[in-house]
Amino acid sequence: MLWATKFFLRKESIFVLLTTDLQTRKKYYLGYINNRGQMKKGSKNHELLQLANSFVDFSEADIDERTQRIFTSFVDFLSQNMLLE
Repeated sequence: MLWATKFFLRKESIFVLLTTDLQTRKKYYLGYINNRGQMKKGSKNHELLQLANSFVDFSEADIDERTQRIFTSFVDFLSQNMLLE
């Protein structure tokens, strides 16, 4: 059950990130130079990089579809590893 708890907490975090304005989040995904002139590396997460490079903004349907895909893939993982009761 610990896996499920962690997932649902993570799922909520992912949803918050997706509902934040993509233009605001893009710099964190791709990397940026802060106000001190330091280079901050972007995400190593392939999906986030792909989203940042291919979307101008998210529609509500995009958010709903991605949320459902994340949830479904996690439940599939739990089932395949016999972690569901």
